[in-house]
Amino acid sequence: MVYAEVGEQDLENIPVVVRSMFTITGRFIFDDVSRAAVDAKVRRFPVVRLTRDPQLSGLPPGGPGFAPPPQPDGSFRLESVSVGDFRISLMGLPENSYVKSMKFGNADVLDAGLHLYAAPGSVLEIVIGANAGSVQGSVVNSRFEPLPNRIVALVPEPRLRHRTDLYRSVATDSSGRFRLRGLTPGSYTMFAWDDVEGGAWQDADFIRGFESRGTRVQVNDGIEESVQLTVIP
Repeated sequence: MVYAEVGEQDLENIPVVVRSMFTITGRFIFDDVSRAAVDAKVRRFPVVRLTRDPQLSGLPPGGPGFAPPPQPDGSFRLESVSVGDFRISLMGLPENSYVKSMKFGNADVLDAGLHLYAAPGSVLEIVIGANAGSVQGSVVNSRFEPLPNRIVALVPEPRLRHRTDLYRSVATDSSGRFRLRGLTPGSYTMFAWDDVEGGAWQDADFIRGFESRGTRVQVNDGIEESVQLTVIP
């Protein structure tokens, strides 16, 4: 029984909702690499982070409240995870690696997100590809002069634009060049701007107005593509 006082009145028998907290078990799998290569990567397993989807004011973070280090076999636990809808991201992926798939039972977590409203009955399986693609190139103006300190954005194809993990951005260096590593294979469009608000390219309405001015690029496993982008003033 819970008692509360409001003004001069005592209130009792007020229901208090206690949010359930869960433990998610999972495992990392390195795809297309030898056992020796996996062993060499064990000390650098990425860190799993959950972000509410969408972010709602007033709700506590998704968690995990505690995440012990992964075991040598790649198994891990995410403890004190609250109920809700989440996107899962990884921090500290090994160089030139990417998330190839993420499944929770039969659910494709990369595509649909994680929906947690009851005690998990499945294992979160994260497959990491070891041969990510990359893109390098330059940004020029209409006179083909290289432009330093311009923002380059890599935007996934329209059907995958809900996948925030696929967007990447970088600034050109002093010689107008850039390089993006650790890319998931697939079809993308690249843009370069003189000036743009950070993250604006993830807004569907914004990017629609520039679609025809982007450069298409196909990212493949283990291959570095080269592009030259003309800046959007």
